[in-house]
Amino acid sequence: MAFKNPGVQALFVTNLFSNVLRLGSNLILARMLSPEAFAITGLAMTVIFTFNMISDGGFKAFILRHQQGEADKLISTLWTVKLLRNILLAVALFLTSDVIAAFFGIVEMSLVLKVLCLNFLFDGIKPMTDLLAERQNKVATVMYLHFACYVLSTMVTLVGVYFYQSYWAIIVGMIANMAFMALAGYVFLGSKGAYLHLDRKILIEFLHWAKFIIPSSIITLLLMQLDKIILGKALSVVELGLYYVAFNFSSAAMTICIEYARKVLLPQMAKIYRESPDRYKFVYYQSKMKVLMLLAFLIGLLSGVSFVFFDILYDQRYIQSSFFLSILLLMPILALLTYPAEASLIIHGFVRMTLIANLIRLGWFLISAYVGFHYFGVVGLLLAIGFIELLPAVYMLFRMYQINLLNLVKELLILFVSIIGFAAGKMLTFFYTV
Repeated sequence: MAFKNPGVQALFVTNLFSNVLRLGSNLILARMLSPEAFAITGLAMTVIFTFNMISDGGFKAFILRHQQGEADKLISTLWTVKLLRNILLAVALFLTSDVIAAFFGIVEMSLVLKVLCLNFLFDGIKPMTDLLAERQNKVATVMYLHFACYVLSTMVTLVGVYFYQSYWAIIVGMIANMAFMALAGYVFLGSKGAYLHLDRKILIEFLHWAKFIIPSSIITLLLMQLDKIILGKALSVVELGLYYVAFNFSSAAMTICIEYARKVLLPQMAKIYRESPDRYKFVYYQSKMKVLMLLAFLIGLLSGVSFVFFDILYDQRYIQSSFFLSILLLMPILALLTYPAEASLIIHGFVRMTLIANLIRLGWFLISAYVGFHYFGVVGLLLAIGFIELLPAVYMLFRMYQINLLNLVKELLILFVSIIGFAAGKMLTFFYTV
């Protein structure tokens, strides 16, 4: 049964408590800080994500799929590559922080970005044993460790905000989270492969793999950050802060969809593919349907009830965030189709499909964002963001059909359940406002 899978249980437990903690901490932060603070920290996180994505070589998928993914020389080579990459990222961010701050017209961002260089350094020294644990189907252990680090870093943030009432507490919390994850990796998962070593054959093989992953990651970067760049220039700092408040919740929903596909479904199905490929399609749908239908209903429900959510929990300064959230949640709903299919295609060796899907995303977004923003302003841009997964979902499902892995009825059932959730949310909103 899907829900008896330790990885699925860990996914729901950690995400449930993470989102409760996220909500509680956001409520506290919203009362102690101004919306401008969310704009500064949100843009800072956008920049960190940008630097990460332009050099993402697909370490995780490479280890999970490689037949010798647990060999010391492979892990140490990848750890060395990641460390060197992160040192370069830290230097690049430090040198460009003034230019980035000037672009957004927020002087305070320069020092914030310089301090956040520490994030790259802690991530660089973090061992890759969490990926080994996922390969060994111990994803639950990894999730609980990451959750514990999130709890500790949130406590650091809240204590800092309580005493200093400054957005710097959020910045320190971000760095603390990465430091805790590095420490937890060494203490609880071990330090296998965490030493300098470069095997020429493995390096060449990884670079050949990365040549498809890096362009795809850069396109993903453009897709996920163009909205913030455009809004960062078009909206006031207050309005941008309200957008980031809504984005925090929609990204939480997106995260659980992606984590299920990549941290639970991908390792599980990779093992099936290696050991019993003839059973793949049956196990794939048996494993994912109940989980995805539950997620679809809950995300649809939140989209429908977003006004009530913000009206009850936030003061009136933040009520506009409810409108942003209701539209942004379209993306994770469609992602329930895209990312599980992406995982299956990667397992079957179709690495280029991710790049092609991202090219489709980029083309669709550039056209729809331009038309939407030109004619309908922010609402048009939000709709372009919300439906960004529509065409990639169609493409991924078509590719699944071509290799005889698609059950279209079950895929459409996921969307239908999300519509039921949205209708239930709107009904609750109606009774609340009457």
